[in-house]
Amino acid sequence: MVAREPDRRETEILAEVAAKQAARYAGDEPAAKALLSIGESKADPQLPEAELAAWTNVASMILS
Repeated sequence: MVAREPDRRETEILAEVAAKQAARYAGDEPAAKALLSIGESKADPQLPEAELAAWTNVASMILS
């Protein structure tokens, strides 16, 4: 999907996943912190951790 625009259904799926993941991480702050601690770059502390963790998972889906 990275070489083209997602179709309508794919966009809907990504939006659903983003919403579900944001709700999950909003209710589990330690899980969001754990995900965001992976890697060399530190997360921007001004960004909401639950939302950033959710979009991290969406990006992973797109790139997989």
